[in-house]
Amino acid sequence: MIKINLLRERTVEAPVVRVPTEPRPIQAILIISVLVIASLAFGIWYWYSTYTELQEKQVQKRKLEDQFNRLEKIRQEVEEYKRVNEILRNRTQVIEQLKRDQSGPVVVMNALVQSMPQEEPQVWFDRLTHSKGPEGDSITIEGRAFDIYAVMDFFGNLMEYKSKGVFADVELKYYEKTNIPLKFEIVCSTKILPQTEE
Repeated sequence: MIKINLLRERTVEAPVVRVPTEPRPIQAILIISVLVIASLAFGIWYWYSTYTELQEKQVQKRKLEDQFNRLEKIRQEVEEYKRVNEILRNRTQVIEQLKRDQSGPVVVMNALVQSMPQEEPQVWFDRLTHSKGPEGDSITIEGRAFDIYAVMDFFGNLMEYKSKGVFADVELKYYEKTNIPLKFEIVCSTKILPQTEE
Protein backbone atom coordinates (compact mmCIF):
# COMPACT_ATOMS: atom_id res chain seq x y z
CA MET A 1 0.00 0.00 0.00
CA ILE A 2 1.27 3.35 -0.99
CA LYS A 3 1.08 6.28 1.40
CA ILE A 4 0.60 9.67 -0.10
CA ASN A 5 1.55 12.59 1.98
CA LEU A 6 -0.99 15.28 1.20
CA LEU A 7 0.51 17.70 3.62
CA ARG A 8 2.97 20.10 2.29
CA GLU A 9 6.34 19.76 3.47
CA ARG A 10 7.18 22.18 6.10
CA THR A 11 9.93 24.40 5.13
CA VAL A 12 11.90 26.19 7.66
CA GLU A 13 11.81 29.86 6.88
CA ALA A 14 15.01 31.64 7.27
CA PRO A 15 14.84 34.46 9.79
CA VAL A 16 14.55 37.88 8.21
CA VAL A 17 17.55 39.97 8.98
CA ARG A 18 16.70 43.67 9.08
CA VAL A 19 19.35 46.00 8.08
CA PRO A 20 19.46 49.03 10.41
CA THR A 21 18.17 52.06 8.56
CA GLU A 22 19.67 55.50 8.92
CA PRO A 23 17.30 58.36 9.84
CA ARG A 24 15.83 59.88 6.81
CA PRO A 25 16.81 63.48 6.00
CA ILE A 26 13.20 64.63 6.34
CA GLN A 27 13.15 63.65 10.02
CA ALA A 28 16.29 65.62 10.76
CA ILE A 29 14.86 68.65 8.98
CA LEU A 30 11.65 68.38 11.01
CA ILE A 31 13.57 68.17 14.29
CA ILE A 32 15.75 71.16 13.38
CA SER A 33 12.67 73.11 12.22
CA VAL A 34 10.89 72.44 15.53
CA LEU A 35 13.97 73.56 17.49
CA VAL A 36 14.35 76.72 15.39
CA ILE A 37 10.65 77.60 15.72
CA ALA A 38 10.78 76.96 19.48
CA SER A 39 13.90 79.17 19.82
CA LEU A 40 12.32 81.87 17.69
CA ALA A 41 9.10 81.76 19.72
CA PHE A 42 11.07 82.00 22.97
CA GLY A 43 13.11 84.90 21.57
CA ILE A 44 9.97 86.76 20.45
CA TRP A 45 8.32 86.17 23.82
CA TYR A 46 11.43 87.39 25.68
CA TRP A 47 11.76 90.45 23.43
CA TYR A 48 8.06 91.31 23.82
CA SER A 49 8.14 90.96 27.61
CA THR A 50 11.32 93.07 27.82
CA TYR A 51 9.86 95.66 25.44
CA THR A 52 6.62 95.82 27.44
CA GLU A 53 8.53 96.27 30.68
CA LEU A 54 10.65 99.00 29.08
CA GLN A 55 7.52 100.80 27.86
CA GLU A 56 5.99 100.66 31.34
CA LYS A 57 9.17 102.08 32.86
CA GLN A 58 9.25 104.87 30.28
CA VAL A 59 5.61 105.74 31.04
CA GLN A 60 6.44 105.75 34.75
CA LYS A 61 9.48 107.91 34.08
CA ARG A 62 7.38 110.43 32.12
CA LYS A 63 4.83 110.55 34.94
CA LEU A 64 7.59 111.18 37.48
CA GLU A 65 9.11 113.91 35.27
CA ASP A 66 5.69 115.56 34.86
CA GLN A 67 5.16 115.40 38.62
CA PHE A 68 8.63 116.86 39.23
CA ASN A 69 8.01 119.70 36.76
CA ARG A 70 4.64 120.42 38.39
CA LEU A 71 6.18 120.48 41.87
CA GLU A 72 9.07 122.64 40.63
CA LYS A 73 6.60 125.12 39.18
CA ILE A 74 4.68 125.18 42.47
CA ARG A 75 7.97 125.71 44.35
CA GLN A 76 8.86 128.65 42.10
CA GLU A 77 5.40 130.15 42.61
CA VAL A 78 5.79 129.78 46.38
CA GLU A 79 9.20 131.47 46.23
CA GLU A 80 7.75 134.29 44.14
CA TYR A 81 4.85 134.63 46.58
CA LYS A 82 7.29 134.81 49.51
CA ARG A 83 9.35 137.45 47.70
CA VAL A 84 6.33 139.62 46.88
CA ASN A 85 4.88 139.08 50.34
CA GLU A 86 8.16 140.19 51.93
CA ILE A 87 8.21 143.32 49.78
CA LEU A 88 4.61 144.13 50.63
CA ARG A 89 5.28 143.50 54.29
CA ASN A 90 8.27 145.88 54.22
CA ARG A 91 6.21 148.47 52.40
CA THR A 92 3.41 148.13 54.92
CA GLN A 93 5.85 148.46 57.80
CA VAL A 94 7.31 151.63 56.30
CA ILE A 95 3.85 153.08 55.72
CA GLU A 96 2.77 152.17 59.24
CA GLN A 97 5.97 153.71 60.56
CA LEU A 98 5.25 156.84 58.53
CA LYS A 99 1.77 156.99 59.96
CA ARG A 100 3.16 156.73 63.49
CA ASP A 101 6.05 159.10 62.97
CA GLN A 102 4.62 161.43 60.37
CA SER A 103 5.20 165.05 61.01
CA GLY A 104 3.39 166.35 57.95
CA PRO A 105 -0.16 166.41 56.74
CA VAL A 106 -1.89 163.40 55.23
CA VAL A 107 -1.71 164.92 51.75
CA VAL A 108 2.10 164.57 51.63
CA MET A 109 2.03 161.01 52.85
CA ASN A 110 -0.68 160.16 50.35
CA ALA A 111 1.36 161.75 47.59
CA LEU A 112 4.35 159.55 48.44
CA VAL A 113 2.29 156.38 48.64
CA GLN A 114 0.22 157.13 45.54
CA SER A 115 3.38 157.90 43.54
CA MET A 116 4.69 154.37 43.93
CA PRO A 117 4.10 152.08 40.89
CA GLN A 118 0.94 150.06 41.51
CA GLU A 119 1.24 147.09 39.11
CA GLU A 120 3.83 145.25 41.16
CA PRO A 121 5.84 146.06 44.29
CA GLN A 122 8.87 147.27 42.33
CA VAL A 123 9.78 150.18 44.60
CA TRP A 124 9.97 150.30 48.35
CA PHE A 125 11.33 152.71 50.95
CA ASP A 126 14.26 152.01 53.21
CA ARG A 127 14.07 155.33 55.06
CA LEU A 128 12.28 158.66 54.96
CA THR A 129 13.91 161.67 56.57
CA HIS A 130 12.22 165.01 57.26
CA SER A 131 14.63 167.89 57.57
CA LYS A 132 14.43 171.65 57.84
CA GLY A 133 16.70 173.92 55.88
CA PRO A 134 17.09 177.61 55.12
CA GLU A 135 14.92 177.24 52.02
CA GLY A 136 12.16 175.21 53.70
CA ASP A 137 11.28 171.66 54.65
CA SER A 138 12.36 168.62 52.66
CA ILE A 139 11.77 164.88 52.67
CA THR A 140 14.63 162.60 51.68
CA ILE A 141 13.48 159.26 50.33
CA GLU A 142 16.00 156.43 50.41
CA GLY A 143 14.69 153.30 48.77
CA ARG A 144 15.29 150.37 46.48
CA ALA A 145 13.86 149.19 43.16
CA PHE A 146 14.20 146.24 40.83
CA ASP A 147 15.11 148.41 37.84
CA ILE A 148 15.69 152.01 36.85
CA TYR A 149 12.33 152.17 35.05
CA ALA A 150 10.51 151.69 38.34
CA VAL A 151 12.56 154.55 39.84
CA MET A 152 11.73 156.76 36.83
CA ASP A 153 8.02 155.94 37.17
CA PHE A 154 8.14 156.84 40.85
CA PHE A 155 10.06 160.05 40.11
CA GLY A 156 7.60 161.00 37.33
CA ASN A 157 4.64 160.47 39.65
CA LEU A 158 6.26 162.71 42.27
CA MET A 159 6.75 165.38 39.58
CA GLU A 160 3.00 165.29 38.93
CA TYR A 161 2.43 166.11 42.60
CA LYS A 162 4.92 168.95 42.20
CA SER A 163 2.73 170.35 39.42
CA LYS A 164 -0.24 170.09 41.80
CA GLY A 165 1.59 172.19 44.40
CA VAL A 166 2.19 169.44 46.95
CA PHE A 167 5.97 169.64 46.48
CA ALA A 168 8.02 172.72 45.74
CA ASP A 169 10.74 170.67 44.03
CA VAL A 170 11.60 167.01 43.36
CA GLU A 171 15.21 165.99 42.75
CA LEU A 172 16.69 162.57 41.97
CA LYS A 173 19.97 162.69 43.91
CA TYR A 174 21.48 159.38 42.79
CA TYR A 175 20.76 155.80 41.83
CA GLU A 176 22.89 152.70 41.41
CA LYS A 177 23.37 151.28 37.92
CA THR A 178 24.71 147.82 38.64
CA ASN A 179 23.26 146.26 41.77
CA ILE A 180 19.79 144.68 41.78
CA PRO A 181 17.80 145.80 43.66
CA LEU A 182 19.36 149.19 43.08
CA LYS A 183 19.43 151.96 45.67
CA PHE A 184 18.18 155.44 44.97
CA GLU A 185 17.64 158.73 46.76
CA ILE A 186 15.04 161.38 45.96
CA VAL A 187 14.61 164.69 47.78
CA CYS A 188 11.22 166.41 47.81
CA SER A 189 11.08 169.99 49.00
CA THR A 190 7.86 171.25 50.50
CA LYS A 191 6.53 174.01 52.68
CA ILE A 192 3.41 172.12 53.77
CA LEU A 193 4.98 170.13 56.57
CA PRO A 194 4.25 171.55 60.00
CA GLN A 195 6.57 171.62 62.95
CA THR A 196 7.50 168.19 64.31
CA GLU A 197 5.60 167.37 67.45
CA GLU A 198 7.77 167.39 70.51
